[in-house]
Amino acid sequence: MEPPSKLRNSRKQYKGLVKAKVASKRNDFHKKNEDGHYYAARMRYRLEFGRKSEDETIVISADCMNKVNIGGLAVSRYHQIRRIFPNDDQPNVPDHDFPIGKGYKITPSGYMILKSKPGFQKTTQENLGRTVYQFPRTGPSFLFNRVARFRSVSTGLTEEEKEEKEVIVFDTAMDRCAEYWEGATFDGYQVEVASEYCKGQDFPWADYDKVHAALQNPTKASMKNHPEILSELKFIAAHCDRRLGEFTLMKCMEQSCTFCREHPVRNTNAMEEILGRGMPTPTVNSLLQTPSRHFYTFREAMERPFQPADEDMELYKTLNLGRCSQCRYVFTSKKDKRQHVSILHG
Repeated sequence: MEPPSKLRNSRKQYKGLVKAKVASKRNDFHKKNEDGHYYAARMRYRLEFGRKSEDETIVISADCMNKVNIGGLAVSRYHQIRRIFPNDDQPNVPDHDFPIGKGYKITPSGYMILKSKPGFQKTTQENLGRTVYQFPRTGPSFLFNRVARFRSVSTGLTEEEKEEKEVIVFDTAMDRCAEYWEGATFDGYQVEVASEYCKGQDFPWADYDKVHAALQNPTKASMKNHPEILSELKFIAAHCDRRLGEFTLMKCMEQSCTFCREHPVRNTNAMEEILGRGMPTPTVNSLLQTPSRHFYTFREAMERPFQPADEDMELYKTLNLGRCSQCRYVFTSKKDKRQHVSILHG
């Protein structure tokens, strides 16, 4: 068989006649997506748009990292400490175990503001010789340690005592987690870390359960019982560009819109380019005589008449559901189409 690693000296002992070896651990498996090229092109369009209007735009790369299990040291009646400690530095921990279970995790949320360094060229030539905007891939990073809404696990305690114990463990764990990034840099940029403590500022909304229940299986009749939610849905529909795999909120320039009139668009030139037709959608360039298909570049797409959203997307063709004729909304399922038309435009 082949050697497990070609870097080991013992590799000489392997003949390699059988094309097999001890497998190495890998975690790079990805299911092939027929629209992978399309998604990449669309994302590049958005990044190039941000680069073109970099004085008025902020491009943020956001991701929630792997969840970190947390737990606290505790005095346990089942285990005896056998390590030696100085008399003035002995462990003094809570009197109950704090188990690691479902819901007891820290989720570090990472945000990177993509920022161009001095001397970074605005345009470049891609491999087919076409001019494209060159966008940055790194920048200042910000990490926020957050926890799920805590639940009680101790018995025999009042609700206040349970919550207080959990808050202490959560907040201490987040501070400890933040220490691992202390002084860290990425591509020369400082990594800033903050913790969202359990008893810090309140959630930005207090009616999540109510809204979630109302939108579980909404109908035109049921939404009449929630006029405030229906009003917000119609507002979003008038200010969104919903496509397959993408949701964009956009301000309008209508004088009848109170919100946008009080919060006007900063860059009217950039907004006017996409206001009437939305952001450009990747379209296959059939003029290029190449073995594989290529989409028009962002610069080329901005100069051409815009094509309907997701027209060259395989998933769109497979679903064959079309798009809303009254707003920028691409349907994802028959149920989605029925509810959207009935509730918002019925």
